[in-house]
Amino acid sequence: MKNPEWKSREVYVGDVPLGGNNPIRIQSMTDTDSMDTTATVKQCIRIIKAGADYVRITAQNKNVAENLAMIRSELRNKGYLTPIIADVHFNPGVAEIAAGNVEKVRINPGNFADKRMKNPPSSISEEEYKHGKEKIKQRLLPLLNICRNNDTAIRIGVNHGSLSNRMTIRYGNTPEGMVESAMEMLRICNEADFHSLVVSLKSSNTREMVKAYRLLVKTMQQEKMNYPLHLGVTEAGDGEDGRIRSAVGIGTLLNEGIGDTIRVSLTEDPVKEIPVAINIVKHFSTRKCPVSVQKRLFFSLIHKMSGTLFSNVGNIGGNSVPVVISSLPVNKSIVKNIPDYLFVEKELEIENYSLDTKLIVPYALWLKLQNNYKNLFPLLTTNEFLTSGLINKDLNFVKIEPGTNPDSIIPATKGRNIVFILELQPLREPSSFYEFLNYYHKHNSLNPLIFKKTYKKKDHESFLIKMSGELGILFLEKVCN
Repeated sequence: MKNPEWKSREVYVGDVPLGGNNPIRIQSMTDTDSMDTTATVKQCIRIIKAGADYVRITAQNKNVAENLAMIRSELRNKGYLTPIIADVHFNPGVAEIAAGNVEKVRINPGNFADKRMKNPPSSISEEEYKHGKEKIKQRLLPLLNICRNNDTAIRIGVNHGSLSNRMTIRYGNTPEGMVESAMEMLRICNEADFHSLVVSLKSSNTREMVKAYRLLVKTMQQEKMNYPLHLGVTEAGDGEDGRIRSAVGIGTLLNEGIGDTIRVSLTEDPVKEIPVAINIVKHFSTRKCPVSVQKRLFFSLIHKMSGTLFSNVGNIGGNSVPVVISSLPVNKSIVKNIPDYLFVEKELEIENYSLDTKLIVPYALWLKLQNNYKNLFPLLTTNEFLTSGLINKDLNFVKIEPGTNPDSIIPATKGRNIVFILELQPLREPSSFYEFLNYYHKHNSLNPLIFKKTYKKKDHESFLIKMSGELGILFLEKVCN
């Protein structure tokens, strides 16, 4: 849910501000040799033309940091004014050089601490911990002065897995450690009255990434800070996997009002990251893109508390793999992955499937045909379930309609093979969907849950991103397994 009290401050990166009331800014990162000026400039232009607000370039050593001035100059000579960001690895001295040549530098707090030890101790004294912070401060202050003099912004970019030994000894490799690593630097910057800051807490573990950003927002609020946030899932991958993971992590946070600039990290041509990022922003930040209906799916997402296992009809619930139910016609000759269950509304359609196909049918149709098919299961309305004494001994699906009183339906399912189907509604809006879930949790119901969502599909990628972001939060919150 959105945090109405959270609003980031505005920070300028060159002439393109982010945070505050500005749009969500899109960026990507070159994958050329940063010493190859011609190739890097060409790729920057392709990224800019694709719709990027910023372009990030790897600066792994001092030579590259110096060459950034040439790359930036070439882009400006060709008429491209898009701000350039230096992604600095390992050496804080590289950031000091880069800060005079670009509009923003990204630094990793772990690189400003002592070198990581192969066998760190199991504990650290308070004096040692404070001494480490002082060393970071002394290494950071020269960079702040250079950035102040050049109007260069800084992104404090914490990566899950690259925390300093100080942080991992005290907090472990956890979201708490990531947040404290960022906050330590933010406090130093605040003491130095430097505020051109952006923060990121990236992880390849989407759940850890979301948890870290939420905690960071809470911590910044407590300390009267509101710096803009850069969102991303590291090493998201390519193809559908990369798009799904990015949509789940970034989309969840944008939907909550968290995030000011994003980068989708695909192991593909960087240009391909831009339309994916734009799609994520479109679906989870503005919500203003109606599209035509072309596809409808049921997704069975079984609640983690579900203890009932219907093993005789395909393992629904418990620790079993979530099942998939489709209402689309299936041609077995061309479809490799047949859904676990098919929803069929008309009697004539049943004849299209073999006797071993598991079919879900309206309750009235099940009453008529139950003796003819062994794999036929009824879908009942809540009223049909409450008023009818006749149900299937093996498996029954009960659709929870808007306005359903959970106090009447959940107790009646005790000891019966019932699976609930709930229509998933927009996550930002209160609804009977959440009232039912709250009651379900409170009373420790063990009946498996299936969440149904109807999507309006314009194109495959748009459908994939919207579906991933909306359903993904159910997995992130461990509502489903």
